[in-house]
Amino acid sequence: MSGTRIGRRCNIGQNVVQQFQSQGINLDQWLQATGQDVNAFIEGLREQSVKASKVDLALRAVVVAEGLTVSDDDINAEYARIAMQVRQKASEVRKAYEKNDAVADLRAEEAAKTVELVQAAGGTAIAVAMDVSDSDSVQQGILQVVDELGPIEVLVNCAGWDDLKPFLDSDEAFWDRIIEINYKGVLRTVHACLPAMISGGWGRIVNVTSAASLHPPGPLNSAYGTAKVALNQLTRHLAAEIAGSGVTANVIHPGDVKTEMWADIRDRVAEMGPEAEAYRAWARWVDETGG
Repeated sequence: MSGTRIGRRCNIGQNVVQQFQSQGINLDQWLQATGQDVNAFIEGLREQSVKASKVDLALRAVVVAEGLTVSDDDINAEYARIAMQVRQKASEVRKAYEKNDAVADLRAEEAAKTVELVQAAGGTAIAVAMDVSDSDSVQQGILQVVDELGPIEVLVNCAGWDDLKPFLDSDEAFWDRIIEINYKGVLRTVHACLPAMISGGWGRIVNVTSAASLHPPGPLNSAYGTAKVALNQLTRHLAAEIAGSGVTANVIHPGDVKTEMWADIRDRVAEMGPEAEAYRAWARWVDETGG
C-alpha cells in the first residue's frame, strides 16, 4: 500500500513539474523562492487529487443512478478547462518572476535611479552596490540578490570602463583596471551565478560587448578593444561548455548609444590631435543621429 501511495505522489509531482517546465519555469527554484517545502507542496496536490477523485466517483454514481450519459466530448472539454487553469497559474508565476529584478552598480545612487525607471514601467527591482573588479563585492552582491529575490536565472553583464590614450602613454595599472572591469568582471559574475543555473536546469547569460571589438583596429583604444574581444570569445566558449544544460550564453552589441562613456569620449577627443579624428567623427555622428 505504501509503495502505491509513494508512486502516486511521484506521478502527481512529475505532472506538475512538466506543466511548469512547459511554461519555462523551474518548479524547484519557484518553491525555494516562495519558501515552500517540496514534500508539503506535493502532499497538498495529492490531497486535492484525492478530493477530485471522490467527486468524480460521486458524479459517476449519480450518472448511473439517474441513467444519464456523458460523452467523450464532455470529458475532453473538462480536461481542457483544467489544463487551461494550470497554464494560467504557471503564467502568473512567470510574470511574478519577470518583475523581480536587481540592478547592480558600482555607484549605489545610479542603481537606485535605474530601479526607479523599472518601477515607473510597472516592474519591481532592488538596487545593489557591486564592484565587478572585486570578487568579495561580487559575492556579497549576489548573495543579497538571492536572499531578497531568490535564485538568479538571468544575468546581464554590461559594466564597462575605458580611458582613451595612446598605448605608450598607458601603464600596467591602467591595463589591469581595463581587464578587471571589462573582462574579469564577467568571469566573476558568471562563475558565481552559473552553478545554480545549471542545477536548476535553466538560465540565461547575456554579455554586452562593444563596437571596439568589431571595428577595424585603430589608435587610442588597444587595451579596451582587446578586452572586449576576449569577452566575445569567452562567451562563445561558455556557450559551448554549457550546451544542453538548459542554460545559454550570448554576447550582444547594442549599437552606438549616447551613454556617459560616449559623452566622456566626445569631450576627451575634442582636445586631442589627428590621431583622434576618427573618434571625433564618430562622436558627431552619434550626436546628430542618436546612434
